[in-house]
Amino acid sequence: MTPLCKLSVKYGSDKNIVGYTPVYYRLLKDRKVKKVLEIGISGLRALPNNVIGASLWMWHDFFSDAQIYGIDIDPRFMLNTDRIRSFVADQTKRETLLNVVGATGGDFDVIIDDGLHDPFNQIVAANCLLPFLAKDGTYFIEDIYVDPAAVALCTPRGLYRYRAFLHGEEVELDGPERHFGEPPAGQNLLMIENSRSDA
Repeated sequence: MTPLCKLSVKYGSDKNIVGYTPVYYRLLKDRKVKKVLEIGISGLRALPNNVIGASLWMWHDFFSDAQIYGIDIDPRFMLNTDRIRSFVADQTKRETLLNVVGATGGDFDVIIDDGLHDPFNQIVAANCLLPFLAKDGTYFIEDIYVDPAAVALCTPRGLYRYRAFLHGEEVELDGPERHFGEPPAGQNLLMIENSRSDA
């Protein structure tokens, strides 16, 4: 169990249950991260140790020098501490996402979409927020239930590098079509890395 998996268990996040934390740990453990944005704060869930903002607390402890931002449509789940700041925003509405960017200054090292788990809204959020990814920043979309290549095709591919993970294992993004399950399928992750020279 990785240190990030242990933090997920400590705060009652489901990211270790669906197999994301080993992937995140492998990809992010050596990164210098100053700003994290997560879509979907989540309220109380029927998981051991679960607290409001479980994954925000997980990122808070894992990236000890980073500012952690969270957004959720439900005002009951707002969480604000020394390094965690949250906002009411709707990932289906571009203007509310841009309001968060304005309030935080953008330039995020890591963005995680753990919001609605709907391909259309995942694409809306990605197209809105990708320009605010820091140089060498990484954008993750969790719980994709269509082939990640279909989501990637709806974002500006020439500007970014894409990697897909199915059940924790990297798969060829442009390989044969795969069945990724039905909503709300977990364990399907698309990673988008910033390769823009102007970032």
